[in-house]
Amino acid sequence: MVGSFFRTSMASLHYQTTGSGSPVVLVHGITGSLADWRWIVPLLARKLQVVSVDLPGFGRSEKPDVVYDLDFFANALREFVTGLGLPKPTLVGHSLGGRVVVRTVLKNPGLFSKLILVCSSGGIVNSPPKAIYDHSSELRRLGTRESIRQMLELAMHDPSKIPAELVEEDYRLFNLPGSTRAYDATVNRPRKDEGDASASMMSSLELPFLVVAARQDRNVPWELCQRVAKTVHGAVFKIIEDSGHFPMLEQPSVLAEEIIRFS
Repeated sequence: MVGSFFRTSMASLHYQTTGSGSPVVLVHGITGSLADWRWIVPLLARKLQVVSVDLPGFGRSEKPDVVYDLDFFANALREFVTGLGLPKPTLVGHSLGGRVVVRTVLKNPGLFSKLILVCSSGGIVNSPPKAIYDHSSELRRLGTRESIRQMLELAMHDPSKIPAELVEEDYRLFNLPGSTRAYDATVNRPRKDEGDASASMMSSLELPFLVVAARQDRNVPWELCQRVAKTVHGAVFKIIEDSGHFPMLEQPSVLAEEIIRFS
């Protein structure tokens, strides 16, 4: 389903919004789009204003030929949030989206009320385990329905929970003009201020911070998420059982409860 578009100075961003209450902004990961959140949005919208957005280069957002580093994503997200007039929203980032929201908060500490990472290292390591990352990237670049399903299966604890609608949506989005180029540019981005440098910067975060891990996540193991939480004073750490890298697909009710409670 196509939503609305907001023009930033870097790209036109596709987004959807629903619900009322305190605003939360949902940011997807490197193989995803706002469609990844589709099954959790109605649960969150019972209590919150939910805004899901396609990062520049992804989903239905514009795909400029630029350097796709974290600063680029963070600047676009800042312009998006301020342009919509969202009053100090909570940022929720999944996987790469977690790196993006951490960078956004570090660059603009007064604009946001809370920060939530879902199955994300926040940037304190450079990438997921190389074998998984490389295989997933290969399947993503193929862009067939079968390769997309296999890519999602790599990240799931229970592959039977992969929605057929998500495979079909990813197939459409991955084959849009510029999509693979933007993906490759993100994979090969300059990684300044990631790894140890990111961990040092994260230690300065002062807003309420929740890190949600999934017990069976092979992409970002729960032990790494726990390490992220220990980096920030006062951070809250939660583990979701019976889920791989996409708890919004495998355990949407549990993840929604954690986000609502913290927000």
